[in-house]
Amino acid sequence: MNPTLKTGDRLKVGPVKFSDVKIGDIVVFGPKNPTCHRVIGKYRARGQDYFLEKGDNRACGTVNNVSFEKILGRVNEIETSRGMVLCPEKTISKIGVVRLSILSFIFGACHCIKILLFGTRRNVFTRRIKFLFSRFFR
Repeated sequence: MNPTLKTGDRLKVGPVKFSDVKIGDIVVFGPKNPTCHRVIGKYRARGQDYFLEKGDNRACGTVNNVSFEKILGRVNEIETSRGMVLCPEKTISKIGVVRLSILSFIFGACHCIKILLFGTRRNVFTRRIKFLFSRFFR
């Protein structure tokens, strides 16, 4: 999550409902090895809620799906190693939020088309869509 989060920063994480998470929020997930990433989309499939997440430092990395059950909470406050307190909503520009919203809409539409055309199995189509999203962040 560099440059937003750096080594030594302290995070104030609170519980969150699926409906309260917005695109651009930073969430902590994974009970074994907690990880912080930014939400770039959310959707519901087969009765479960999912987030699309991506680290800020992963310019051309992949977009990952994380189920809501793995979410430990949302970052409400960032205290830097210098003692400054940051609000996570202000760590991303308005252009970045618009970019993430457009990306989320396109990914959601492609996901629905994939399910309609190919069913729920993973295939080449999914890999190509993720590749296109990774190009969008360069």
